[in-house]
Amino acid sequence: LVPIVLIALFVAANGFFVAAEFSVMLAPYPRIESREEAGHRQAAYILTILRDKERRNDFIATAQIGITLASMGLGIYAEERVAHWLHEVLHLPWLSEHAATTAALVIAVGSLSFLHVVVGEMVPQTIAVQMPESVVLAVAGTMRVCEMLLKPMARQLNRAADFLITRSPVPVDQDDGLAYSKEEIQILIEESYHADHIEEDEFGYLERIGNFDDRTVNEVMTPRTRVVGIQEDATYADVIEVIREAGQSRYPIYGSNLDDIKGILHFKQLARLDRSAEFRLVDIITRVPDGDQDQETGALVVPGSTPLPQMLKLFQSRGAYMAVVQDEFQGTAGLVTLEDLMEEIFGEIEDESDLEASRVREAPRLEVRSRTTVVARLDVPVNELPEDFAEALGETKGEAETISGMIMNAIDRVPERGDETRLGKVFVRVAGEPPDLLPLLTLSPSTTSGNSRPTITRVAAHRFPCAPPTPSTSVQDPHMAPNRRMSTLFKLIYGSGEWIPAITSTSRSLILNYFLVTVVGLRPGIVGVILMIGRIWDAVNDPLVGLISDRLQTRWGRRRPLMLAAAVPMMVLFALLWTKPFDNQWSLFAWFVVISVVLDTAITVFSVPHTALVAELSSDYEERIDLSVWRNAFFILGALVIAALFKMLAEDWLGMLGGESNVFRGYMLAGWLFGASLLVAPVLNFITVKEPANVVSEVPVSVMEGLRTAYRNRPFVLLSTAYFFALTGLEVVIATFVWYLQIVLRATPLLESLLPAVLLGSSLLALPLVNLLVRKLGKLKAYIFCGFLWIATLPAYALYPQGAADTFLYFCVWLGFTYAAGITIPWAMLPDVLEYDELQTGNRSEGLFTAYMVFFRKLGGAVAVFVANLILAQAGFIEATYGTGIEQPQSVVTALRLLSGVLPTLLVAVGIFVIRKYPITRDRHRELLDELDERRQNDPVVAD
Repeated sequence: LVPIVLIALFVAANGFFVAAEFSVMLAPYPRIESREEAGHRQAAYILTILRDKERRNDFIATAQIGITLASMGLGIYAEERVAHWLHEVLHLPWLSEHAATTAALVIAVGSLSFLHVVVGEMVPQTIAVQMPESVVLAVAGTMRVCEMLLKPMARQLNRAADFLITRSPVPVDQDDGLAYSKEEIQILIEESYHADHIEEDEFGYLERIGNFDDRTVNEVMTPRTRVVGIQEDATYADVIEVIREAGQSRYPIYGSNLDDIKGILHFKQLARLDRSAEFRLVDIITRVPDGDQDQETGALVVPGSTPLPQMLKLFQSRGAYMAVVQDEFQGTAGLVTLEDLMEEIFGEIEDESDLEASRVREAPRLEVRSRTTVVARLDVPVNELPEDFAEALGETKGEAETISGMIMNAIDRVPERGDETRLGKVFVRVAGEPPDLLPLLTLSPSTTSGNSRPTITRVAAHRFPCAPPTPSTSVQDPHMAPNRRMSTLFKLIYGSGEWIPAITSTSRSLILNYFLVTVVGLRPGIVGVILMIGRIWDAVNDPLVGLISDRLQTRWGRRRPLMLAAAVPMMVLFALLWTKPFDNQWSLFAWFVVISVVLDTAITVFSVPHTALVAELSSDYEERIDLSVWRNAFFILGALVIAALFKMLAEDWLGMLGGESNVFRGYMLAGWLFGASLLVAPVLNFITVKEPANVVSEVPVSVMEGLRTAYRNRPFVLLSTAYFFALTGLEVVIATFVWYLQIVLRATPLLESLLPAVLLGSSLLALPLVNLLVRKLGKLKAYIFCGFLWIATLPAYALYPQGAADTFLYFCVWLGFTYAAGITIPWAMLPDVLEYDELQTGNRSEGLFTAYMVFFRKLGGAVAVFVANLILAQAGFIEATYGTGIEQPQSVVTALRLLSGVLPTLLVAVGIFVIRKYPITRDRHRELLDELDERRQNDPVVAD
């Protein structure tokens, strides 16, 4: 155990110093300062580091020294020790000494490098980047001691680095790093938005503030054509009538025309008017200064090129609200108000005095209403149109840069309301009222690519007094995240959640059955009952957790709190599953029933919310395939790791625990090691995966009502039924795989661990091929195709020559491809079923439907183990044979052949027969999304 502990310490030390380095570089100075003012001890130390550039460099150098020492420890000590262990394992008669040494070294370097990079670098780095304040305060105490010990070395290394930097031909910024330029701030804001750290509204405010000083009055003013003014010789009754109709509080007063602005009238000035005197507007208005008047008083007159920040200062210094905007010829270009400036930051502002007939509403410059319809203003650049439209326009765009220019090229005049024309494969109709004409572009259906659903966007909102041709349709389902592309890192972190069901389900399907019967000594029938009881409990807890997950409301969302809460219980209970505290059969029965039930509950609390997020993170058909592939990549990776290492480590393959007599200690140690790995994914997902905004669906209030709701959904009935039969067939193969290798193929202990790893490893490598196949054929056709390949492969189990374990390797490679398809494609189909359910019921119940799919996965495993153990018991299987050399009777060999080859083939065939009627194809899915968009547009709950 000492070498294992030392290796773990080296990796942990590397991770600690990596976290320290990244967290201090990203530590938020204002928040650390506030913590210091509140009396936080470590905050004061970190604050001195951040304030002093030299201290900060010493801190970083100390962390880098720690990283270097930890890496050297792994390289010098761990690689040599692991290579020695592996050399003993690979010291086989058919393998030369040189080949064994080389293979051991390569495997040792590769495995330790993986451990070093993932656990010692990527995980702590991700946590430090996501939570720099918490991490830097957590490492401060230890780093203070390390800094004191290593300060002389760190100081000398910094001086050497400074010496080289000052003589480098590359210019180096000497800024202390605590301040950011405007461009850097804008980049940080954009990155924070794309990482889902700030909401869309907040991003809009910050982005508009950043762009505020780049805009001029010309861009935000009310143009001359929409200015409501009053002539200077108007009567009192005329003025009141204009105010009643326009509903504004301020009006420009003009002479002969709008180029002759005399001043600005506020309606309050009428209230102070002496009605007994002669009414003259020019006597009560705030006048525009003449050339010989003081320009610091009177109404504001500004050129259209005035920057908005300068305009805001003028409003503040003069106490004004409205200004006249002049063009380059000293004519009136329009009016600008303080409200116009505020709307550039906060968006459209409407007060209660706006009249319905003249209410100014928000309309987008460019709005994608469906896959085939776009509404845009005339000044929108052609290159901002969606890709399908750009391709359909073809050469008809000519040299035009805007939609207006493109239409003018086609009709040889300025566009007017009612104009219609065809540009390539795009039909254009001009609607709206001057000066806000809105071309409606309709794409021919034959030109759509059909590969993705276009993002519904709004760009640079403007104000106009007329309603657009049709109501705005930019409605986002409150349950769904914006349909934008997710980064590979995000998919990787989310997919890592499948490590948990991979470790727990694979170990229980592949190894636990063997452990309980062969090692612990329970009878096969009792073991089948133990596992069946756990799955019966699943019939309640999976849908129940799904309902709770759908209805839960916390500051962290619906799903993530449950996922995090399950982490520690899963670790402890998984470790206890591999112990033998009693010798009595019925005491052991009770022990394993309780542990299985509670462990299964903890796994459900994590898995159901995690899987439900697939439908919420994206509504894109292809993105969901990618998410499912990443999830199943981690599932197969976890299954590969535990299949290759768990049994080998547990059964004392390194000779560390004293031989076969300590086999229980080996299984317990393996249980704790793999149990600890279950902590990583919940923490990373809680930190990184941000749930989209949601409302509580009107989901069923009971499990039985939820079951009725699920089974009124015909696509779900077909999918879940086919999944159950196919997965049960697969689980029969997995449940008897170890015994098949031992008893039928007479595999060596090394091959017993190697062959499952080959099967699962080939499954992992086959995932890109499965992904490509699904994209080419669609989910349904790809699933049926792979099902037939599965049927063609499985009967070979029943016919494989006894004792031919060496050649079984190639069979496992082929079987791995069909296994990858069987576990990947159904989960990629489930989100499409959820859209179908929403269309039928008006509710979204991701957690409920996911719970039933998880339930069928577990029920399939339980039925498989129960049936397999029952058949083996009837065939005369002898339990507790570990280390005894007792051979099983020929009847058991025959039973294993039937269980591994014939029964799974029949079950998979039933699954394919059921799924062939599944109605949701790629085209039908696109239609579902369009129908849902139309419904959401008309739903007052989700409409804008």
